[in-house]
Amino acid sequence: MKRYLLLVFIVLLLLALYGTTYLKTIRLEKLKETLGAQVSVLQSKNEDLNVKLLDKSSPLEIDKLARGKYEMKEPDSFYIIEINANGK
Repeated sequence: MKRYLLLVFIVLLLLALYGTTYLKTIRLEKLKETLGAQVSVLQSKNEDLNVKLLDKSSPLEIDKLARGKYEMKEPDSFYIIEINANGK
């Protein structure tokens, strides 16, 4: 009788472990799908930001932004100074 009860207990324990493993697997698959969707959204946002960066890094855009937003203007005159790194 005790062997029979022990066998039933082991079978029930294995079924419970299988059930929890199955439920965790389902939860992980849903999480994987959610993360995959987030990755695709972030990749598309990244591509959009790269395009905007390329637009903003062109010299004409920088010049337009500097003159318009920051009210910068060309200097009247300027000097070019050369400094020798050798110290001579």
